[in-house]
Amino acid sequence: MSSTTTIDSRLSYSEYTQEEFQRLLDEHGYVYMNEIPADFDHESFMRGFGEFMPQYDGQKVWSVKSQKRFENMYHSLNTRALYPHTECYEFPEASPQYLGLWGVVRASDGGGQTTLLDGRKFIATLTDDERQQLSSRRYEYVSADGVLEMKLGRTAVHPMYEIREGREPIFRFSYNNVNHNDDPFLLDIRDRVVEFFEKSHVAVDIEPGAILIWNNHRVLHSRTAYTDERRHLRRVWLAEAA
Repeated sequence: MSSTTTIDSRLSYSEYTQEEFQRLLDEHGYVYMNEIPADFDHESFMRGFGEFMPQYDGQKVWSVKSQKRFENMYHSLNTRALYPHTECYEFPEASPQYLGLWGVVRASDGGGQTTLLDGRKFIATLTDDERQQLSSRRYEYVSADGVLEMKLGRTAVHPMYEIREGREPIFRFSYNNVNHNDDPFLLDIRDRVVEFFEKSHVAVDIEPGAILIWNNHRVLHSRTAYTDERRHLRRVWLAEAA
């Protein structure tokens, strides 16, 4: 990643109110809250933003910690950098509205940062015609290599920018797990998203106990590489209210 911007949606636990947390989440698409007490109930807090969705293997609370078996493939369970993406782009149903992480062990080498970009900022750079094409063209999304290795892969067809009646749009993005069929429009948009992400993302080094939550329908995320295999996060997917 070539550059970062300042974390502009940060909140200390001592400053927490439900109203302020929600305001920051609505304004920026994400919130990072730190200085959290050791006895804090992270799962109960996260349930305030939606019902937990089962993740790839059925677990509702996932450990994001590197495993040697995935080190040479594209997967969150290794130490390599990830491309910008939204979560669950390959799910036939609506993707989780929110993703929540909390820190267990921080990487001692300074890597493993979670990087974020509000996709609305990218959408705002497009022409009306480009936005119309993104909402009308449909593409095949497939699970990443690591998920396929776990025999838990899925495939779905969606527009990249899904306009929904009475609900916010869903921005589904993957750099390497969408079937582009040499479509010049998709290839151009894909590269522009990554370029915009590299210039404008924020990078969050999640402290032990700290919380990072973001709106998965609008915020793209990735991760920087690291070498400290003790790095450990916990992750939940939060379903959109019916």
